[in-house]
Amino acid sequence: RVTSFDWSGAQVCREVSFYLDGSVEVGAEALDRQMFSPGTGSGFGNVIVTVYPQESLTASLVVTRVDGPDNGKVVRKLVHNLSIEAGKRDFIWDGKDDAGNYVADGSYAFDFSYEDGCGNRKSNVGKRLEVEVDRAPPVIVLDRPLAGDITSSFLDMIASVNDKNLSSW
Repeated sequence: RVTSFDWSGAQVCREVSFYLDGSVEVGAEALDRQMFSPGTGSGFGNVIVTVYPQESLTASLVVTRVDGPDNGKVVRKLVHNLSIEAGKRDFIWDGKDDAGNYVADGSYAFDFSYEDGCGNRKSNVGKRLEVEVDRAPPVIVLDRPLAGDITSSFLDMIASVNDKNLSSW
C-alpha cells in the first residue's frame, strides 16, 4: 500500500504492485573449446562464446591477454554496447586483434559487461573465461636415417615430435 499526503493534509491510499529491478539477469557465459588454432586450417580456427541473458540488455565483450609481456592488454573489442534480447546468444572470435592480425600464442580472457534497461550493470571480471591460442605446429626431429644414408627396403626410423599440446602422431 502506498499512502500519500498533499499540503492540506488530505490523504490518499492505493494498493500498487510493482517489481523492483536491482540487478542484471544473465546466466553463465560459456566457451565451446578451451584451445584453438586460428589461421592454421586445423578446423579449430575460432572459438564460440555463448551468453544467456534473461532480459533485454546491452552487452560489451573484449578479449584480453592474460600472460606474457602483454598481460592485461585488450587485443580485441568483439562487441560494444550491442543490444541483445533474452535467450542464447553466440559471439565468435577468430583469433585476430582489432587490426586484423592473428594474436600471438598464449592465454586470453573474455571480459563481459552488461547493462539492462534500468541502468543496472554487471561484469564477469573475476570469473573470466579463458582460452589458449596455439598456432605453432609440432616440431619433428628425424634422428635416423640421416640425410644421404643408403637404406634397405626395411627402414628403421628414429624420430621425435615435440609440442606442448600434442594430441597424436
